Order: sequence, then structure tokens, then C-alpha cells
Amino acid sequence: MSAFMSAGGTAGGYAITYKLAGYDGAQSFLCFCAYTLATLLTVQAILGIKSAVRAVYLVLFNICFILGIVWFMLCLILPMFWIPTIDMSAKLLLSVASVILCSVNISKGVELFKLRWNRVGAELLSRYYDQKHSVIEWSDMVGGLRMAVSIYIPGVPEKLNSIISVAVVLSMIVGLSLRNAFPLFSLFAWGIPIVIVVSLVVQMIGFGIGQLLVLTALEKKDRNIIRPL
Repeated sequence: MSAFMSAGGTAGGYAITYKLAGYDGAQSFLCFCAYTLATLLTVQAILGIKSAVRAVYLVLFNICFILGIVWFMLCLILPMFWIPTIDMSAKLLLSVASVILCSVNISKGVELFKLRWNRVGAELLSRYYDQKHSVIEWSDMVGGLRMAVSIYIPGVPEKLNSIISVAVVLSMIVGLSLRNAFPLFSLFAWGIPIVIVVSLVVQMIGFGIGQLLVLTALEKKDRNIIRPL
């Protein structure tokens, strides 16, 4: 599934780049994507094999899967970096804003996980963790946490999330509708909402980091490697 999504996103990004930046730009984009995908999928395959022997690797495997989703969406805005008519300052501004927004959402995900774990973690451990045999039903336990992502933009009240959601959808519709008449405007109208959606998805990476912190602390406490069931 991860390979299919990543390849689909790359194909879509290639088509956009070809239309807006020409053959050379599209080929450069494709080479960049090929190296990135090869690295991501290789790491994910290794973690998939190792996930049977240690729960930490299972969590890392899941984080890589989330990165595959992120890559799928990023491929819809990455083409703008191959378009020579877009000013470098605009590209840099979008890049910095994206990194900041994603970073704070990862931190938010870790914070939300910790809050939820502090409430129900002990109960879930007693149900799903076999300390004697050092095995844990990790996927079921994480499902029991019932974590959910929500839009988080620093300085914007959460009560405005419904308005932001509508604005994101409308902007994406406008961007798609004007892709032929105003391709560059369409790319930004589509791209900025994608950045917001990406920042929403990376909250799940924060959840994964929170899981890694819990698992490594548990292994350190019990002085043993914990295997998943």
C-alpha cells in the first residue's frame, strides 16, 4: 500500500511538473523522487522484517507508512520547486512555513499522546502486556488509546477548525477548477491547503514518537526486549 501510494503521488507530481516546467524539469523531479522512494521503501521493508522481533521496530515501520502518506501529498506541491518562473523567495517562504507547521504538529502529537497515555496507559498495559514473556499486543493497545488528529495552527483558536476545514476544501476545489486557465495560481491554491493537511497527518508521527518513548522506557525498566504479538 505504501509503495502504491508513493508511486501514485510521484506519477501525479511528474505530470504536474511536465505541464508546468517541461521535460527537463519533469525528469529532474522524477530522479529526485526515485531516490527518495527507494530509500523510504527500503527502510520500511527492513523495519517490516524486524518488526516481528521487537515492538520498537513495529512502531518505526508504522511511522514510515505515515511518511508514505505524507510523500503522496507532498508530490502535489513539490513541482513548484521545479518551476523557474516562481520566485525563489516564494519557494523558500513556503518551505520554511511548511517545516515550522509540521514541526509544531509533530510536537503536538507527542503531547496529545502523553496526555492520553497518562490517563489510560497503566490500564492498557495490564490488559495487553505480558511482562513475564516480554510480549505485548501493541497494535490492539494503541487502538485502545483512541487517538485522533485535529487541525493545529499556532495562534489560531481550535474553535475555528471547522472554518479552516471548509476553507481548505474550497481552496482545493478552486485550485483544481483553475488548473488549466491559471496553472501557477492553481498550484498555490491547491498547495497551501495540502501543507495544512500534511501538518495534520504528521501529528500521527508525533503519536509514533510518543509510542517509542513509552516502549523504550518500558524496556529499560524491565531490562528486556519487548516483542509484539
